[in-house]
Amino acid sequence: MSRLSRVEAHKPCCVVVVNHFGARFFRYWLGKMSELGEQNYRINVSQWKRKDLGHVAHPGIKATRGSQPDAFQDRIDTQYLHLCKEIAKRTASVCRKEDLHTIFLVGSERLTRPIETALPKTFRPRVALIAKDLGNFSALQLQRRLEPTIAEWTAKQAALKPGPPPSRARGED
Repeated sequence: MSRLSRVEAHKPCCVVVVNHFGARFFRYWLGKMSELGEQNYRINVSQWKRKDLGHVAHPGIKATRGSQPDAFQDRIDTQYLHLCKEIAKRTASVCRKEDLHTIFLVGSERLTRPIETALPKTFRPRVALIAKDLGNFSALQLQRRLEPTIAEWTAKQAALKPGPPPSRARGED
């Protein structure tokens, strides 16, 4: 590995761990994971019509009419999409502020894909998705579980980067 790729491999990374309750932001650098903050979210559905509370045909039977069941799920999906966009904004802000290079989005693809899509285009080539549900793990547990994946991804990226052009001896043409 060239000296330049070793330096590239040791740039600090942003690790964003997401689940249905929120996101936690970490800086991973030189084998150490430190938490930078978190963003919790909550969807309050108490005022929404529930899909199981539609028109009742007979007592004891739950029946719905029309597209109401789909409307409830659509509202939830819309809320999660909005929350994913907020996480993407915060991720970009954290990366700029902390000068973090690679972004590892950890969580279900249902959440990480929309976050990746909502990131500014300049950040997207630096994103790696890790489809693991690690939202309830401590920073130390996360570090232990993610280190091999981060090391493997970093090594692959270093191998993909072209090295410096071969130097030519003086006087050769």
